[in-house]
Amino acid sequence: MTLDREIDTLFRLPLAEFTPARNALAARLKKEKRAIEAERVKSLAKPPAPAWAVNQLYWENPKAIDRLLAAAKRVRDAQTGRVRNADVRELLAEKKQMTTELMERASAILRAAGHAASPDALRRVSATLESLAVWGDTEGAPTAGRLTADLDPPGFDALAAVMGGAKIASAKVLSFRTPKPAEDPAGARARAREAVQAAEKLLRDPASRVCARR
Repeated sequence: MTLDREIDTLFRLPLAEFTPARNALAARLKKEKRAIEAERVKSLAKPPAPAWAVNQLYWENPKAIDRLLAAAKRVRDAQTGRVRNADVRELLAEKKQMTTELMERASAILRAAGHAASPDALRRVSATLESLAVWGDTEGAPTAGRLTADLDPPGFDALAAVMGGAKIASAKVLSFRTPKPAEDPAGARARAREAVQAAEKLLRDPASRVCARR
């Protein structure tokens, strides 16, 4: 088995088994004189339960995550005019339905494993799914299946760049976060809408784009 496949196996394990399995793999690699690979494995952080649940969503059904990312891209293409005559509301409803189904499955995964499927945990699952959907296949973006932390939504400048089709340095792609105090879901949605509207304005206004890059 290749090292990448062994790492994939780690992320598919129940969360309580991750650390001892990671340490055992790192120790074995070190014993085999594969010091660099051993350090790579040893550096893998145990994900929090919400990120772990998103990983399990991917390992259960990779195509479902791929469909969400594709749906998010269709929304961006429609909102920025790259695709004409597209029904944005219909595309948004399609993406929302996909997200809802994934959230329901994530909740079931958490409960079945004995983890809390609390509003805060599910909010963090939702934010991570949304971040993955926004970034898509952007170079340097973490991918579902090997997440080691919850993901923060992209900032304004990054969101505008993604919607404009620009490439972003991998170091600036995604930020990871530690758990934050619970936030009102309606407030989070409002902030997301404001960010999208601001990005669209930036894309329409060449002068604003120049200022943003400075």
